[in-house]
Amino acid sequence: MNVTDELLSRYFSGEASPEEAMTIDDWRDRNDGNNKEFNALRTAWNATGAHPYVVQDARTAWQQMQPLPQRHRPRRISITTWITAAAVLTGIVISLAILLQPVRQYTIATTANETRQLKLPDGSDLTLLASSMLTYPETFAAGERHVTLQGRAGFDIHSIPEQPFIITAGGLQIKVLGTAFHVAEEDTIITVNVLTGKILLYTSSDTLPVAGGQTAIYSKHDQHIRYHRVFHFENEELSAVCKALSAAYQTNIIIDHPAIASLKISSNFDNKSLDYILEVITTTLNIQYTRKPAKNEIHFTQEN
Repeated sequence: MNVTDELLSRYFSGEASPEEAMTIDDWRDRNDGNNKEFNALRTAWNATGAHPYVVQDARTAWQQMQPLPQRHRPRRISITTWITAAAVLTGIVISLAILLQPVRQYTIATTANETRQLKLPDGSDLTLLASSMLTYPETFAAGERHVTLQGRAGFDIHSIPEQPFIITAGGLQIKVLGTAFHVAEEDTIITVNVLTGKILLYTSSDTLPVAGGQTAIYSKHDQHIRYHRVFHFENEELSAVCKALSAAYQTNIIIDHPAIASLKISSNFDNKSLDYILEVITTTLNIQYTRKPAKNEIHFTQEN
């Protein structure tokens, strides 16, 4: 057994085995040189006060020899992934910017002697009459087509059922699906004359459907909507009177005897009820009328 510094350290600290101690003793006795070296080392050991040599626990030593826990490498993202993500993010930012950007509004105004023909974003046609102003967006919203009118205008609206056309004129709203009509805003009233189709007039408290041939009036004073049924018949044939009344009251007025169709009447009716007008006509012309409610008809006949 070779005598090493490690073996001597165990010997000095009292940790050497009997076999190791005997080896060191034999080594000392072999010659004076070994003995002098031993004594010098023991003196140095005692002078330093070094701690006894302790053999490490095998399990502890083994654990210290194990490799360090493997660290998770940061995941590398390819440049293609970065480019794709950047493109998607850019698209989202642009889309949000477009959605949040206010829609550009156009305002068209006419002078006292000017009439302008306009084509709206949906292709609808509009005639803006003198001393009037229209405001409309560059593009209509998905849910509705909305414009604001001050003054007078004629509309010919394309039918888009899922995107109704709405006109704001003063405190009145006019809802259109597809029709032709005129709107005239004045100081105290707004008049809406429907040529074809059907529209709906409404306010926060009032609603009135208006069909082709009918005219409605909105009073700014009492905010009430009513049909405008003013007739000035001057030596007018009964056939023409019946046609006007049928359109205004949405009732089919029929002349049963051709002989009375050419009878003439002169009279003025200012927002009178249909019953009142019928009574005046039959009394004036010496004829009679009957109603057929199931068919929404009124029949003029000769008196028996």
